[in-house]
Amino acid sequence: MEGTQKELSKDGSIIYLKFNDDKQKKPLSEAATLLKDSLKIRNGNNLVLSESKRDKLGYIHQYYNQYYKGVRIEYGKYAVHAKNDKIELIAGNYQEVYDVNITPKLSPQAALSSALKLIGAKKYKWENAEEERLLKTITGEKDTSYYPKGEIIIIKDLLQTNNQYRLAYRFQIYSEVPLSHRTYYIDALNGSLLYAEDLIKHLNAPGTADTRYSGTQTFVSDSFTGGFRLREVRNGVNIQTFNMNMGANYGAATDFVDTDNNWTNAEHNNTALDNAALDAHWGTERVYDYFLNVHGWNSWNGSGGVLLNYVHANLVAMGYPNNGNAFWDGQRMTYGDGSSMFSPLTSLDVVAHEIGHGICQAAIPPNGLAYNGESGALNEGFSDIWAACVEAQAAPGKQRWAIGEDISLSGIPLRSMSSPNNGLSAQPDTYGGTNWVNTNGCTPSSSNDLCGVHTNSGVLNYFFFLLSEGGNGTNDIGNPFLVSGIGIDNAATIAYRALTVYLRSFPQATFGNARTATIQAANDLFGSGSCQVINVTRAWYAVGVGADYQSSLTISGPDNFCTSGTYTINLPAGATVSWSVSPS
Repeated sequence: MEGTQKELSKDGSIIYLKFNDDKQKKPLSEAATLLKDSLKIRNGNNLVLSESKRDKLGYIHQYYNQYYKGVRIEYGKYAVHAKNDKIELIAGNYQEVYDVNITPKLSPQAALSSALKLIGAKKYKWENAEEERLLKTITGEKDTSYYPKGEIIIIKDLLQTNNQYRLAYRFQIYSEVPLSHRTYYIDALNGSLLYAEDLIKHLNAPGTADTRYSGTQTFVSDSFTGGFRLREVRNGVNIQTFNMNMGANYGAATDFVDTDNNWTNAEHNNTALDNAALDAHWGTERVYDYFLNVHGWNSWNGSGGVLLNYVHANLVAMGYPNNGNAFWDGQRMTYGDGSSMFSPLTSLDVVAHEIGHGICQAAIPPNGLAYNGESGALNEGFSDIWAACVEAQAAPGKQRWAIGEDISLSGIPLRSMSSPNNGLSAQPDTYGGTNWVNTNGCTPSSSNDLCGVHTNSGVLNYFFFLLSEGGNGTNDIGNPFLVSGIGIDNAATIAYRALTVYLRSFPQATFGNARTATIQAANDLFGSGSCQVINVTRAWYAVGVGADYQSSLTISGPDNFCTSGTYTINLPAGATVSWSVSPS
């Protein structure tokens, strides 16, 4: 097509089709035809519109799910992005599916039995009456249950070398002993496991782990007949913080209570480390306020969902080697009391990180960026980005580019966004560079950190640091770079738009997809050729993803002059220039 730009993925499928020439832009009403023609949709495949929305910049975003002979294809998503009723960009992950048997041989119950046999848990959430009651209270749905309901879908067999597409039952299974919350894909023909994806996103504090972390702060609680407790309603959103009393049963959790709403160290800096709960509650308020006031995003799910904290969890009883961890499990935050290396994991950046996983989940339904390989590393990296952004706004005196420095007993942060190689979790600052975990041919497992999700996230972290603060040097693959920082606020608006708009159709996104998404977001927000677009591109080049920005800067004017001369320079929006004149 004239006036268009294509970028192809390694398997040849279209990542995006961008219209550069206004004359070639099609009206939004022709979206379905454009998708069919551009993607060459055939062989029983089709795209079905699932959502359409208009953002505050005036763009309309249409999101499509892919189906084969009426069966939804997992991760098959595409999006159409338009402005002034004209299509600007189409992007997504179209999967060529054919010759798939769509008639299941197994019933949903038989497939579930296969899954439960594979898992072999001692107890499941639906077997706990208190947990079932709590779920109904949290969701407001009387008929909801943890008992898995099977959905027929088509998915690539990721655990086999042939990578063929198969008909499968999709189950979300939450086990209590040991703790696990995963989506399982069971072959609908023979009951084998095709793939499993973790829904619990961890802080992943290494080793075996009081408001101690943020000093005296003000927050909101509520009063009841026994005094005050860590519950509140904030703009209609419930924020609640509970005490698991070193247990593993959410339904048995109790309130933290104070008699006069003056939660002092003398009362709560006790042997049980109860002041850790004050950090969790205050931190959740700050995270909520940040996303609502800065990005217009209401709570973790964007629509006012309840924000739940569970402190003093017995993670060992849940199957962890120690209590030095914290996690988001798809609906709430759970915090351990620490280990020999960490104090309770409720610092502001940890709280923001965990809620960030919930935001990612809601922004890219149903599970967020797939939690393995490059997409899992991006999932972790975006959570670290939000941790830095929340600290910068709510606690500017903290080390925003260090993750977990407040909880580290050694003073060394868990991760460093400004120097990824140097945190407790040594990370790469360059794609394919030092500390990079090779994801090619990697089968995700707990032993390899689901193919390096907590390690390779360092690349996105360093990209965001450079974009915010600037920097120069030579990366691990030998490329010299120079990035001018655009400030953390501008960088955050770009990251937010990239995640919630352009990566929505890429649940299995690569770092290359993230590069494309952030460049397009910067273009929308600041204009083509702007300093922001230039430095987004340069920051990705600095971390080894994509080419450097190719400037079309020109200066015109006389070669020589005696007293004065006029020169013209085409500068990008927001740029400045310094002049010097030689005596000769």
